[in-house]
Amino acid sequence: MRFLNNLGLGKKLGLLLLLPLTAMGYFVVYEIRNDLQTVEDANSIANLPSYFEAMSGVIHELQKERGNSAGFISSGGKKFGIELDAQRKLTDSAVARLETQHAELKAESLPSLVNGVEAVLARAAEIPATRKRVTALSYTTPATLQFYTGIINEILKQIGAVAKYTSSGEVASSVNGYQALLNMKEAAGIERAMLASTYASKQLPNGRYERILSLIATQDANSKNFFSSAQADQAAALTNALGADGYSRALAVRNTVLNIGRGKSGVDVLDQDPVAVFAGQSVKLEQLKEVESVLAADLINIAEQQSSRAWGHVTATAIEGGLALVVTILLATFLVRTILSNIGEAVSAAQRVGEGNLSQRIESRTDDEIGQVLTSLGTTQDRLVSVISDIQSASQDLDTGVNEIAAGNQDLSERTQQQASSLDEITKKMQALSDVVNNSTHQQIEGDQLAKQALELTTGCSDMVRQLYLSMQEIRESSKNIMTITSVIDEIAFQTNLLSLNAAVEAARAGEQGKGFAVVAAEVRQLAQRSSSAASEINDLIDTGVEKVNKGGDLAETARNALNDVQDSVRSVSEVMRELSSNSQAQADDIVEISEMVSDIDGVTQRNAALVEEVAAASETLGQHSSELSKVTRYFQLVS
Repeated sequence: MRFLNNLGLGKKLGLLLLLPLTAMGYFVVYEIRNDLQTVEDANSIANLPSYFEAMSGVIHELQKERGNSAGFISSGGKKFGIELDAQRKLTDSAVARLETQHAELKAESLPSLVNGVEAVLARAAEIPATRKRVTALSYTTPATLQFYTGIINEILKQIGAVAKYTSSGEVASSVNGYQALLNMKEAAGIERAMLASTYASKQLPNGRYERILSLIATQDANSKNFFSSAQADQAAALTNALGADGYSRALAVRNTVLNIGRGKSGVDVLDQDPVAVFAGQSVKLEQLKEVESVLAADLINIAEQQSSRAWGHVTATAIEGGLALVVTILLATFLVRTILSNIGEAVSAAQRVGEGNLSQRIESRTDDEIGQVLTSLGTTQDRLVSVISDIQSASQDLDTGVNEIAAGNQDLSERTQQQASSLDEITKKMQALSDVVNNSTHQQIEGDQLAKQALELTTGCSDMVRQLYLSMQEIRESSKNIMTITSVIDEIAFQTNLLSLNAAVEAARAGEQGKGFAVVAAEVRQLAQRSSSAASEINDLIDTGVEKVNKGGDLAETARNALNDVQDSVRSVSEVMRELSSNSQAQADDIVEISEMVSDIDGVTQRNAALVEEVAAASETLGQHSSELSKVTRYFQLVS
């Protein structure tokens, strides 16, 4: 299983298609082998007529030799001597023809038929010994009939067995009809022998009448069997044979013997020459022999037709099977290439997204499942591009704002230092003013100027603090926008993770074919988790920055209030300085108050300086976070 899991998708699809292609090839070969076996059987069946004709010839001659032998024994050797000698030669000639046919055809014929013919020839080898006993009149008529009938029955049995070993119903039907005709002819041959023996002995032995009736019933039964399976031309041939004049005269001789058996006439009617009786009955068998020839010709036609049909089926099967295999292979190759191409495109697109390359648009050229995956990846990439672009833009804006805050803070620091220096000068002058309080005019003018300068400085500081406060508010609004963007990123990451989970489920349902798609879903899920984590980190950083910005805003508000108080105090100093000209004592008191106020201003200034340092540190931290956010977003390569 590990070996199969490590195989590429193309090889897996190839293995999957190998089984049906192998099965299709097997069935085509199996069908062709069956057709070739049918051809071989048809060729074997084509030899049947030659075998059947030779065996039928042996039956025909044995039937005549059997009848002549019975007449010879029944007449005590006075009749059928010449006819028997001539017939024995005809029988030997028929057996020799069968031996010749067997030697020529046994290699191409049915094994069962070959074995049967060899069994017949083995029985035929016993004929010479039986002939000697017939010639010596040492054999009885029943024994003679039994011997020849046994050989004939062996031949009939072999012919009938052929129907069991052929797969052709048409051939089996013809063989059964052929056997029925031979059985009918055999019964007629035994009847002929008994009739010749009866006329030769001029008497009807006990049981012969019943035996003849049995033979008549056998002929009728086989005649019905023949007509039930015979074709139209075969049935017509037998009908014509049964209606011929010679057949009718033979039946008349048989009826005479039957009438004797029924007790209707005397012995004198048996004075007819037994040789003539035998010849008349032979006409009946010869007519049946002609029907055999019709059956043999029909069997040859059947065999030729079967062979032709089998060869045609072999050709058609080979062509159809070959075309089916070629079409299947071509279609399978096309489908495999299409699937591998689409999957390769999906894998390449997923790898590009995983590497942060979003510059190439993902498009699908198909509407199947893989095409839907590519479409989903393309939609995800478009949304990711939009989100990353917004983050980069917001990061740039945040970086610019941080730089502006840093620049403003530096300016505020410088002004605060100037303010501290001015306060030092005011303190010195106030001390000098205390020393030279008696010189009120000079001190009033100088105090008024210093008050004006202090008012201008506090006014400038108030404006700067107000700008700092507004900058803090802008930073707070920008932080809210960034939090909104990171919320969108987190939502997209959640949706992407959900899509990847659904894709993993669908891949699991697809089984082996969905493994590649499962890998893509896992990569997309990791990317979604990384985006969600980055968005969470950004939120944390922004929360920290917003908290510090809020603190800076509060401190700026406090500084602004303090500067407003300073402005009020400076205005009061101006009023005091104007009143100093009229009330020196009040001036002294006012100088004390101014000293206290200057101390307060100095404290506020020191606090402003500390606040400036804190704002600088917060700006530096926010700048670092902005740089980190920019660094994270620079991982993705967007369309330029």
